[in-house]
Amino acid sequence: MISNIILIGFMGCGKSSIGRRIALRLGHKFLDSDELIAARAEHSISDIFATEGEDGFRKRETEELQSLAGSSKIILATGGGAVLNPLNRDLFRQLGLVIWLHAEPETLFERASRSRKRPLLEVENPRSTFFNLLESRIPLYAGTADLKIDATGLSHEQTVEKVIKEALLLNGSPPKNIEQGD
Repeated sequence: MISNIILIGFMGCGKSSIGRRIALRLGHKFLDSDELIAARAEHSISDIFATEGEDGFRKRETEELQSLAGSSKIILATGGGAVLNPLNRDLFRQLGLVIWLHAEPETLFERASRSRKRPLLEVENPRSTFFNLLESRIPLYAGTADLKIDATGLSHEQTVEKVIKEALLLNGSPPKNIEQGD
């Protein structure tokens, strides 16, 4: 059985939407680190970035991850930049199975551009910023993840199926008939 799954990856990869579906399928609790941070701060992520800067946000992010120590049966969607802090990367590994959700860069950019809740893209040239950030973070995702799932061209449900199947195989559990949710 899978205790915890920690979803990492760049903005637009689907951590939150996929994470919610995985949690539902496995009977786990879904948590989104950005939602936890915003709730505790009683401010939006954009407001935190505006008032405290990225450093203030990252500090809150690490504190929130530390508060999850000892949690079980959770699916955690992390912020795309959470891997920047080595302490966070260690916390992910302590919390559970770390899965990197990925897709082709153009797909990620198109998805991320749909949202107005991307403080790091509120710049003069969002495309350039996006691709530079992605390129700098790929080695961190690769070095942190137990498993990489490429969701390019997959529906949400196909991605969920792939994550659960691969997580069970990696965990040493015999794969069940995922199609039927056994």
